[in-house]
Amino acid sequence: PWSRLDWLSLLLFAGLVALFYWRILTPNLADRQSFPPGDFAHQFWAFATFEVRELSAGRLPLWNPYTFAGAPFWADVQSAVFYPFSLLTILLSAPWGFSLFALELEAIAHFWLAATFMYLFVRRITASRAAALIAALTFTFSGYLTGYPSQQLAVLEANVWLPLILFFLHRAYGGGNAAQAQSPPLPHSPTPYSSLIFAGTAWGLTLLAGHPQSALIVAYLSSAYLIFLHLTAAKALRPTEYATRTIPRLAYSVLRTIPSLLLFLLTGLALTAIQFIPAVEYTLLSVRAAGTYDNMAGGFPLLDLIQIVLPGQVSHYSPLYVGVVGLLLALWVIFSRPNRQVIFWAVVAAVTLLITFGGNTFFYSPLYLTTPGFSIFRGQERWAFATAFSLSVLAGYGFRQLTTHRASVNNYQLTNRRASVTNYQLLITNYQYPIPNTQGARRYQSLTSLTAYLLNLALLLLFLAFYGLNDSGWRPENPFFNLLSGATLLTILLFLAWLLWKFQPHLPGPLFTGLAALLICFDLFTVNWQTNLYPEQPEWHSRMPAAVAAIKQDAAQTPDEPFRVYNEFRLYDNYGVPFALEDLWGASPLRPARYDQFLAPPMPIERTWELLNVKYVITWRQELYLPSTIIYEEPAPDGMTYVHRLQTVGPRAWLVHQAQVAEDATILRTLAYPTFDRWHIVLLEA
Repeated sequence: PWSRLDWLSLLLFAGLVALFYWRILTPNLADRQSFPPGDFAHQFWAFATFEVRELSAGRLPLWNPYTFAGAPFWADVQSAVFYPFSLLTILLSAPWGFSLFALELEAIAHFWLAATFMYLFVRRITASRAAALIAALTFTFSGYLTGYPSQQLAVLEANVWLPLILFFLHRAYGGGNAAQAQSPPLPHSPTPYSSLIFAGTAWGLTLLAGHPQSALIVAYLSSAYLIFLHLTAAKALRPTEYATRTIPRLAYSVLRTIPSLLLFLLTGLALTAIQFIPAVEYTLLSVRAAGTYDNMAGGFPLLDLIQIVLPGQVSHYSPLYVGVVGLLLALWVIFSRPNRQVIFWAVVAAVTLLITFGGNTFFYSPLYLTTPGFSIFRGQERWAFATAFSLSVLAGYGFRQLTTHRASVNNYQLTNRRASVTNYQLLITNYQYPIPNTQGARRYQSLTSLTAYLLNLALLLLFLAFYGLNDSGWRPENPFFNLLSGATLLTILLFLAWLLWKFQPHLPGPLFTGLAALLICFDLFTVNWQTNLYPEQPEWHSRMPAAVAAIKQDAAQTPDEPFRVYNEFRLYDNYGVPFALEDLWGASPLRPARYDQFLAPPMPIERTWELLNVKYVITWRQELYLPSTIIYEEPAPDGMTYVHRLQTVGPRAWLVHQAQVAEDATILRTLAYPTFDRWHIVLLEA
């Protein structure tokens, strides 16, 4: 049953998350840092500012005039207009004004949610608070969750709901509490529909978070787990019958899960229809409506696999890293008499790991050809979320098995000590004490042996890195320099883990759990805590660029004249959204496909400016194709930035008296002709 220890665990998660991000949360401005420049500020904060302005004005944020010369906002899935925690952030920050720091707090709060939900799920399936604590820490501070998703807020906010979904699915098939969860209900008994509805609601929140690929990954994992629970429940009821069943009968059993599966999935879709339906329609009209294999097959290079044990050696992010203790426990439990749950999560970890490599292995090709979603979403490395999640669950199972073997090891050692005196004492010992579980003790010793073996390999790697660095020169840019650092940390962590396993039989249970949790935090904090820190305060990211200030000052001379800006890669793409300047570009990946064709050759750039009411051009060019006046200039890292005001500005709209019908394939080419009378003739699609 739930107790004070569980509440203390949730409180511990809050403290650890705050400690992990102390450089962002500290009130000392001299120490305060922020998330790095990138999508967090340029995409998600920019979109949030527009939503705040519209809602504050009493308007629904339907249309965004500041990107792509005007584009749907509500229908852009990454706007996440209805995501409850985004709305809560806007509401709570209202007295002080919405800021980038408020959005950072929203992101950090989701790490606490990730830990809490993982704790609930693993506590339920293992009936162990200690195992749940280990799994939650491993998942929350893993290289995946603290890496790329921290920049891509929608990915983070979509991912954290998976363990809560699985918690409700397991409750639907596993009874009312953690103890009963070990015995699945009869497959013919009434399914607890309320739990399936709660799971569907959590999946709806995943959809509302604004990252369809993450929602699809969550849906696939959840559906597979639901089917697995149904099959294991049926096998527990009729083991003999199921052992002799043929494949068609097994398929029939899978089909029987469809009602529960539909209830789960349709609940989420129904709750999010107000955002999901417009998003689907807009996506089908965007450049992301279709893709090719070459565009979608991106994934980790095979070399990234070494970052499972040596983080930071190949790239800035180490999404496959779950820590030394987590990896040891996961590997150990897989090969030491695994149960069905362990086998399921081991298979998930292996399959999703192969998917993360994308087109770098052939495994992705059949998925691209046959499986929904793989041909429309790029970046297959995002499946590392499922790999890290599975390894974290396995780490929890490993820790539960480790603590379960504790009595076996103690009995084994106690009996051996007494047996070493005399044969007579051996007989007394066998009579007075339980017969030792030597198999459990051997499995425990196998973990110690595995750790010792890996420790020897780490020492060898440390020696080779030191030799290579010493031979090629002690320079920071030397690749052996970083390898030596990684090998040193790996050796220290493996040695500490070996000591922990070695002395576990002599440590009280709570102390052993605390030391294991401390080692996990030391490992993951050391590797990941500075991954997404930037030595500037949040206000630095949200300050108005000088070029924007110059445009606003110049445009104030003619306040009633509408205009747009053409930013030629000098400012970040979404700059117009927070500073209310209408631009021809934007950062959202959902760019209207027809608009994208309009901007592409053969349309001359000067014709684009005329037709789209461009008055200002931000560029590196000192001279333009049309007469202009430079109103501002500043040095940039890659040259100069100039702000031009065009001498002739096309109108926002105009009246024509002639119409011509043109084929869809030629209409843009006709519009691009220098002799076409664009001010008096309108082209209509045939």
